[in-house]
Amino acid sequence: MASFFLLINKSDSEETSSFLKGSLEDYGGTYSWIFVGNRIGIAMESSRSNNPNHVDQDSLNQACFFVDEKSGSYIVSDSRIDYRQELAGKLGIKWNVAEDFSDSKLILYAYLKWEEACLSHLYGDFCFVIWDPSRDELFCARDHFGCRPLYYVDQAGFLAVASQIAAFKNLPDFRFEIREQYILDSICSIVKTETHSAYKGVYKLKPAHYLKQNSGQLSYQYRYWDLRINKIFGGLTLEEAADGLRDRIIEAVRQRSQTLGQIGVELSGGLDSSGIASVLTMLSGQNEKINAFTHSISADGMAQQMNQKSEMEFSTALVEKYSSIRQFEITEENSEGAYKALVKALNLLNKPINLHYAMNSDLLFEAAGNVGTSIIFSGLGGDEGITNNGSGYFNELISHGQHSKLRDNIKSIVSRRGSRFYRQLIKLYLNYYAPWVLNLYKKDWRKVAYRSSALQKSIARKYRMKRRFFYANSLPGNADVRAIQYFRIMYPNIPERIEETSLLAQQYGIEYSFPFLDVKLLVFFYSLPSEYKFKDGMGRYLFRMAMEGVLPEKIRMRTDKGGNTIPYVFDRVVKDEKIFREIIDEGRLKNQYHYVDYDKLNAMLDSFKKMGELKQQDYSLRSFQSPMSVLILQKWQREGKIDIGIKF
Repeated sequence: MASFFLLINKSDSEETSSFLKGSLEDYGGTYSWIFVGNRIGIAMESSRSNNPNHVDQDSLNQACFFVDEKSGSYIVSDSRIDYRQELAGKLGIKWNVAEDFSDSKLILYAYLKWEEACLSHLYGDFCFVIWDPSRDELFCARDHFGCRPLYYVDQAGFLAVASQIAAFKNLPDFRFEIREQYILDSICSIVKTETHSAYKGVYKLKPAHYLKQNSGQLSYQYRYWDLRINKIFGGLTLEEAADGLRDRIIEAVRQRSQTLGQIGVELSGGLDSSGIASVLTMLSGQNEKINAFTHSISADGMAQQMNQKSEMEFSTALVEKYSSIRQFEITEENSEGAYKALVKALNLLNKPINLHYAMNSDLLFEAAGNVGTSIIFSGLGGDEGITNNGSGYFNELISHGQHSKLRDNIKSIVSRRGSRFYRQLIKLYLNYYAPWVLNLYKKDWRKVAYRSSALQKSIARKYRMKRRFFYANSLPGNADVRAIQYFRIMYPNIPERIEETSLLAQQYGIEYSFPFLDVKLLVFFYSLPSEYKFKDGMGRYLFRMAMEGVLPEKIRMRTDKGGNTIPYVFDRVVKDEKIFREIIDEGRLKNQYHYVDYDKLNAMLDSFKKMGELKQQDYSLRSFQSPMSVLILQKWQREGKIDIGIKF
């Protein structure tokens, strides 16, 4: 992934232009820059030159920057465009000519042909900024699921746009100051759909949105795409749907595997990652090795992990089927504790850790980097999209009066799992018609999750965090299959997780790829009937059909996947128990402003140590690591190591 930064002079005055040009010169070091007239400056990461006055196409990276001499328009982007040959055909350009075009060049030509409507023809991971002198307009856009981030700072004299927040560090009269609401949300594990970033004055362009700047005025963000049903897929038979799904999965992986460098895959032994690994081997052939990285548990760690299953027996079944897969097992044995990983992530992000997956993948990144892996394929988006388990199907059957089909599915579940038929049937009808009855006998997970957060109670009351937590994005009652899928795939934790994972992986020279977030693939699956997604009492039904002959049967038909994707995370926290308790005690003693409940953090550590004695841990890893990251940032701010405006 490339990174870029632009300064746009709104006033066109020579004084302001000189000031902004000087700001670009201050970058120096690893940055090169271009200044065009009195309007725009571009800085991009470059390893070629330390001289900010020297700019050539190589130092700016031809794949990211392109100027169309005829129109005078130019583009800077961080992009990987898929279905390039199809796009070239729509543009009327022969493929033998367009094949060597950079992604930026294709995007700009699409814009020059269709203007804003170009976004309906673009697929892949991208963020870009286009300057169109004929319309005196700056046009910015971000891909459908936010795989590539885009941020901006809009001030009186200028507009700054960047693909990474860190690029704003040298803006004139600008300092990073963290938003307190972001801190509180992180401690409470709230991810909100909003344009605000973690920092005051820095805004993020939302996924599937674009914005324009005309004559010095920044427009609102406009959505250009939403997940909708395509009716042409509604009449497919089950067999046609399975064939179509398999073909689109293969094509989604193919589009993303046309890259130089060693390919790797996160392999858990579940349906998602195993499906991607299988397709990769089919596309690459037996002579090209695919590196597969599987998180496992050492013999000592296994005893401490209650209900955590090793995935090695399943991932090994895939390795036995495909000899071109080269497997690497990653355990916590002989590794350092969680503190080092947390500190490394905080040094890069300079904000509280909200989603912990990327931070705890450091051992995977190290292992992948050590064997020369340059791109890792992830199954992220599978559970939310094409491999979702058909949740909401029973609600759908009841609402449509299809009671016999409901009973048939329950009978299939009973025969497979040995549960009681009438007990399951009554429970489903009660849940649909009188959910309050069941709520009397079961815990509300939201109440449990909120109580487990380590936010200081007085602050929680002051900012009404309980109300904010319960009114965060949530599903309506009795949601059907499509409503649940839409909610999960469009939920804002996906782009945030992608961004954090990508940033941390880049430190090891690794790029991420997410084939299950392919737009064409998702629209196809979303448009299919619900009965294809949950059938004969089995979730993920259509995906299982599509993967027949591709996946080993042991994996294709398994229904016991569960637990943590990285099963040893609690062991690593316990390894650094002493360090964490010292930070907690120091924060209690030296901080004048208290965000966290120190006693609750200590209780979490006690709980993690006793996990082998418990059926289920009292607290999640996220509920511990987020407030701990706040304490560390407060400590650094107090000691003068950082300046992000966090209270301490």
